Amino acid sequence: MKKLSIYLFLIFFSFHLPSYSNDLKEFVIEDMSIGDSLLDHISKEEIKKFNIDSNNNSVFKRIQLLSNDFSLLKTYDGMHIWIDPNDKDYLIHGIEAMLIFKNDISNCLFKKDEILKEISGMFKNNKQKSKENENHSQDKSGKSKTFRNFISINQSSKYYELELACYDWSEEMQFLDHFRISIITDKVNDILEMETIIK
Repeated sequence: MKKLSIYLFLIFFSFHLPSYSNDLKEFVIEDMSIGDSLLDHISKEEIKKFNIDSNNNSVFKRIQLLSNDFSLLKTYDGMHIWIDPNDKDYLIHGIEAMLIFKNDISNCLFKKDEILKEISGMFKNNKQKSKENENHSQDKSGKSKTFRNFISINQSSKYYELELACYDWSEEMQFLDHFRISIITDKVNDILEMETIIK
């Protein structure tokens, strides 16, 4: 992994934590926040080009940003941005940022736990749950594992708005081990839950 030590140092400077606020809009990742217009960062043509969701029935779509395509990514290797494609302002409803830890799950877990501790200290009334060392549903062999922590910072939310996760893929799956932080609004989670029930 390129410049691992620099990435580990910089991650807190690209993920700005709010000061005692329960508003997701206060979280900033790569200068992006919930409620921002994605048009402030990339063009409408790029939004259409990098849409990765083919399901036309879904209300929200994900735009994939990779560091080798977009210079705006200074720390993370990739991001998924959730938008409503029918919204002319392309407001951001969800952010997922990924940092590669190729064959280095121990450092991934260390970084995840560091960020979890930092967030927990900022939100005294936060609600949490964890799912550690679970089999990944995409790998039928059971060799790929996920380590996930869920955090709710707003008591009025129906969901855990934040997720910190490490993905430890088996060699057979040919995916890269990585850390992921996700910040998702209730509007997106409503749709995701509905689609899960339908499937």
